[in-house]
Amino acid sequence: MRKTQSDRPIAFYCGSGNIEGVPTAADKARRAAQRAELLKEIGERVKIARERKKMTRAALARYCGVDPGSITRVEQGAQAFDLPPLIAAAEALGVTIDSLLREGQALPAVAPAAPQDQDQRRSRR
Repeated sequence: MRKTQSDRPIAFYCGSGNIEGVPTAADKARRAAQRAELLKEIGERVKIARERKKMTRAALARYCGVDPGSITRVEQGAQAFDLPPLIAAAEALGVTIDSLLREGQALPAVAPAAPQDQDQRRSRR
């Protein structure tokens, strides 16, 4: 793509009916499918770690400061964690954030116990 004098790109018409650099509907659909698959995988890893820890969704939700329905939606792949609840979930489950987010990162077989002082955890927010 050529640049103008002000270094702003000039769009060229491509014969496919698309302007170069603008995502097509197929591109958007492919990205949405990839995101949905990634969210399902992350949700499955959260569920596995929670079950290994023998923790209920409600207990994990309390620790993360979210409602239990959010944990259910995350585990089903319908919703993503925001960063603070993701960090709290990793702490509560005794795993690393990498092990929740990345494929191929092993979850520990036996996770350490979650911190007992919930008031101290909430006061840091």
